Amino acid sequence: MSNRVDQLNVILNTYFTTRDCIRVTTRAHKQQDLRLLSDTGFTALEVPAAEELTEKCRKEVEDYAIVALWAVFERFLIEYLQTKGLPLRDVPPTAFSEPFFEKFEIEVERWRIVEILDLFKPIIDPDLLGKAKQIKKYRDWLAHKNDRKGHDGKTDPKAAYQILSKIIQSIEGAQ
Repeated sequence: MSNRVDQLNVILNTYFTTRDCIRVTTRAHKQQDLRLLSDTGFTALEVPAAEELTEKCRKEVEDYAIVALWAVFERFLIEYLQTKGLPLRDVPPTAFSEPFFEKFEIEVERWRIVEILDLFKPIIDPDLLGKAKQIKKYRDWLAHKNDRKGHDGKTDPKAAYQILSKIIQSIEGAQ
């Protein structure tokens, strides 16, 4: 398993652990098990307020997981292209190719990620790439919270993980 997939695993497992902690907190508060809630901000809250807070936290943690998963995936794609571009440095005349590669290495950071994904159509199922683009749209909506624009559809961290890790593994397997 690659380093990037390992990073995706850490994010997903952190999400699952945090989600479970929120579930435990919600149950403990509903059952008024103050022993479990001692030294927390929940002891002063009424049940409805605690439920509202934990639900808000659950949604935020889910959103953060999507944003983090995408960040790791996007960094993988950019670094992959930069690595694939390394041979450009050595194409004669090197007086041209070295500064050309340096420009490429910097500029690839600014490429539109949707266009980068399209570069992989020959080796990755276009449907899978389409799903990644949907995750990107949702990630953008989460990051900017522009309610006027809305979003095409929600995804959950587990589904996002499965799609993004499959693309990474497919790219690495095609080498």
